[in-house]
Amino acid sequence: MIDWSDGYHTEALYTYGYYKELSPSLQKLAVLLAGYEPLPSSDDDVHMELGFGQGISINIHAASQAGRYIGNDFNPSHVAHAQWLAQAAHTHIELSDDSFAQMDARTDLPMCNSISLHGIWSWINDENRQHIINIIQKHLKPGGIVYNSYNSISGHAGFLPWRHMMWQHFQQQTGTALERIGHTIEHFSAMFEKNPTLLANNPVLKSTWERIQAADRHYLLHEYFNANWDCFSLSQVNEQMQSAKLQFVGTTASNAYINHLAMDENRLAQVQAQPNVLAAESWRDALLGNTFRQDLYIKGGEALSQPGILRRLQQVHFVCSVEASNFGNFLFSTQDSRHFNADLFDPVKALLVADNYAPKSFAQIQAAVDSKYSWQHILQLLLLKIHVGQLQPCVAAASDQTRQQCHDLNLALLGKMDDKVSGVYVASPVTGMALTLEFIYAWALRTWLLKPAASLDDIAENIWQGLQTHNQVLIDENGNKLVSREEHMQLIHSKLAQAQSLRALWQALGLLP
Repeated sequence: MIDWSDGYHTEALYTYGYYKELSPSLQKLAVLLAGYEPLPSSDDDVHMELGFGQGISINIHAASQAGRYIGNDFNPSHVAHAQWLAQAAHTHIELSDDSFAQMDARTDLPMCNSISLHGIWSWINDENRQHIINIIQKHLKPGGIVYNSYNSISGHAGFLPWRHMMWQHFQQQTGTALERIGHTIEHFSAMFEKNPTLLANNPVLKSTWERIQAADRHYLLHEYFNANWDCFSLSQVNEQMQSAKLQFVGTTASNAYINHLAMDENRLAQVQAQPNVLAAESWRDALLGNTFRQDLYIKGGEALSQPGILRRLQQVHFVCSVEASNFGNFLFSTQDSRHFNADLFDPVKALLVADNYAPKSFAQIQAAVDSKYSWQHILQLLLLKIHVGQLQPCVAAASDQTRQQCHDLNLALLGKMDDKVSGVYVASPVTGMALTLEFIYAWALRTWLLKPAASLDDIAENIWQGLQTHNQVLIDENGNKLVSREEHMQLIHSKLAQAQSLRALWQALGLLP
């Protein structure tokens, strides 16, 4: 039998995920903040995603941002799903089940504004990594962007030998791939229970093992149980990227602007003492034990001064992706006890939610804040709100075409709710990115897209009937499964009341007309 998988699992499909770091518009903002002039956007842009999985990200970006999109994933089931979404949205997108070797051999691929790969580099072999370098070398425009994410050796060193033993044990089991994962987890759980000091003395192993035990088995299959699971330092990856004439410029998180919020003074001093961004990021990985890198490279590119960055940044617009009550004053998470100064945060929030959440430019936000705060202070706030999913940068302008494509794609994505009770990704033509909506909110949005005058009572009854048809139940905020109609309707109506208040935000994001 011919094995076309190159050691990567194809027995169970990859999970349905959206990754904002693959957004061309977000990449351009990060490149701008790194001090480089990104290529201007146009309908002639070409963006390539290598290894797109179920195709959620590439379809959302193709529907919501200008240009032509090209992608591959060698699992034909993934490609079939991605093509179904593309057909529903009527987008300019070309999807294939070519391998990286086949993509490398193609002579018909155009020059690209960006080439992106998320979670691919660590899970393929050296031969395929070289094919990717070849593709970049041949098909990236001067001034083009490359995004690459992978496992960082700094945060995984203590887990590497254990992952290898888990892989070996998995290989020796019988049954389906998911059954073999179950046997492997049971075996190592029993072993760690008998030898608790193994976890106590290895915090990296302990935190990773806790994540493994809680994770979905389909995710684990693709994350940890492939033939390849490699970790790299930034300098190792950079050396390979340099062979394709690429220059490392930073990360999609724009760490240089927020390092002082993530590190204590001593570690920050060590990072800031480095002569360039490559050395600074390498030290950051080591000092923080970073487990995953999300890197940006540029091929050539015009360097900008700080005033040049600011002039371009002032034209960028931002919009809330959550309603006002959820736009919270915290840094990295709701559990973070640290907050921004009120005289910085409050006027920014007030402006962003004003006029029914209409997008605001950076220049407008600057004007709303006390002049004692620099533009970097304001940018830090916005970057952290983007990081936690409460804010998104906007694309230059949402055309009628992108609005229609997003409408059609969203109906297709929302239509998949009928047989599962889970969150749904939807595309915003205003930001060129996705939002995640929980089940009841998503059902309300779908109903209003199809029947704008539908009442909350009608929507609630439809949700209940849908749950009954598919033998599904909802879970309350305490994790308890609901049983009766009365319990369900109480929860549904409380959520729908909140959904009603979200309509202004959804209109600002272009989800509703």
